[in-house]
Amino acid sequence: MTNQDIELTKKLPRNFGVAPLFRLRWRFEFHDGRAPKYGIWNGASGRKEDSAAFVDKTNLLWAIVEGEKVGAWTVKEFFRVSGADYFHAKWDGAVLAPAFVKESYKAAPNIIGLTMLTRNNAYTALVNGKVLQRKITQDERSIRLAEHSVGG
Repeated sequence: MTNQDIELTKKLPRNFGVAPLFRLRWRFEFHDGRAPKYGIWNGASGRKEDSAAFVDKTNLLWAIVEGEKVGAWTVKEFFRVSGADYFHAKWDGAVLAPAFVKESYKAAPNIIGLTMLTRNNAYTALVNGKVLQRKITQDERSIRLAEHSVGG
């Protein structure tokens, strides 16, 4: 991180201890000449059609997570996974809820990351610019997702 980045993160409001230095989105690139498909920054659309699940994945070359730096408005690629290995993209969010609620409580989550699952690994880009990698669990491996019946 540069000194400018450090100063910016001190000024931004924190989401559950994480200073959001970047807005995140997914990007799909294809090897058949099709134009790349882009997600909405921080998944801010309520339309299903704007989700990664609804993109036709035929001839997918790369699934990418990129971030737009708050304040500078430059775009940085955090990681890319092979289209052949890509399995699923999911938003990571956190909600601060009251401890004692007598009725049901609904709140929109604050986006803190974007994760892509592959056949063996999960890669997560966090809004503070960190990238994490881990092995996927057997439960994650066995989940049947609408993404593969809806979007290709």
